[in-house]
Amino acid sequence: MNRAERGLTGVWIAIGFLSLYGCSSTFPIRAYSIQIARGDPAAIPPRDISLSEYGRPMKKPYTVLGKVTTYKRGGLGAVRDLDYRSTPPEDMVERLKAPAMDMGANAVIGIYHGEYRGVNIGVEYVSGLTVQIQKEVQPGVQRTDLQVGILPVQIGKSEMGEKDYEALDRDLRAGARWFLEDKGYYAPVDPGIRFTGTVQDLEEADQAESQRLYGDETDLLLLIEVIDEQAFVPVLLDIRKVVLKTTLFSKSLGKVIWENQVINEKTTGVFWIWMNEAVTRAGAIEGVLKPLPFYSRMGTSEFVAYPPEMVKKK
Repeated sequence: MNRAERGLTGVWIAIGFLSLYGCSSTFPIRAYSIQIARGDPAAIPPRDISLSEYGRPMKKPYTVLGKVTTYKRGGLGAVRDLDYRSTPPEDMVERLKAPAMDMGANAVIGIYHGEYRGVNIGVEYVSGLTVQIQKEVQPGVQRTDLQVGILPVQIGKSEMGEKDYEALDRDLRAGARWFLEDKGYYAPVDPGIRFTGTVQDLEEADQAESQRLYGDETDLLLLIEVIDEQAFVPVLLDIRKVVLKTTLFSKSLGKVIWENQVINEKTTGVFWIWMNEAVTRAGAIEGVLKPLPFYSRMGTSEFVAYPPEMVKKK
C-alpha cells in the first residue's frame, strides 16, 4: 500500500468513527416505567437505589412496586442465543434509578440486558423490577402479576430439524421478550425451562407442575405455538394453513386471559418454510403480539386490560 492509499484509508477510518459516533448520539437513552403497587411508608426509605442483576437471589424481604426499562432504539440490534448473558451498559443501568425512586422503591432487582433486531426495529434495553425492601418478612408468596415466563416454542406433531427448531425458538422468544417488555411486562427468558404441551396441559397441571414453570413468583406464562394443519389433517396438495398462536395464561386462575394468532393460508413444502427467514419470524411474532394490552389485577381477583397510558414513556 503506497502513501496515498494509506492516507485515503485513514480518511475512511476517521469517517467511519465519526459515523458511529453520530449514530450513537442519534439514539438517546430513554426510560419508561409502570407502577402496580404503592409502597409501605414504614419500609426502609429510598435514600438511594440498590441494584441487583438477574439470577441473584434477594436475601431481604421486599414488595414489588413495578418495573422500569431503559432503552435505545435504532442501530442494528441483535438476536442472540437465549442463554447469552452480557453486562448491562453502566449509563443505561444508572438511568433506572430516577423512575424507581419516583415509585418509592429503594432497589431494582432482576436487572438484565437485552437486544433485539426485527422488522425495522433495532433496540438495546435494560429491564428490572422496582421493589421496596421491607424491615420485616411479609406473609405469603410475593407473586408478580406483570412478570411473564416465556415457554419454549411448541410445534406439536410436526417434525423439524434440531438446528431449525433452535433458530425458530430463539427468534420467536427473543422477539416476544422485547414486545412484552415494550408493553410494560417484565419478561426475562430462562432457557432452562422445559415444557412440551398445549394450553390444555397448562390448565390440567397441578400446583407443583406450575411452580416449576418460572417459579411460584411468576403468575403469567406466554405459550407460543406453530400449528401445522397438515400435521393434524392430511391433505392431498402440499399447500396448507399454518398458524402462529400466542396465549397468555394465568397459573393462579388456571385459565387463558388473552390469545391471538396470525395465519399463512398457503404454505408450501414443510411447515417451517413460511418462517425460514429471520425477518419473517420477526414479522410474525410482532404481528401476533402487537394487539396485546397490559394486564394487571391491582387488588382485584381478575386481570384487567389497562390503557397504554399506564406505561410512562419518556
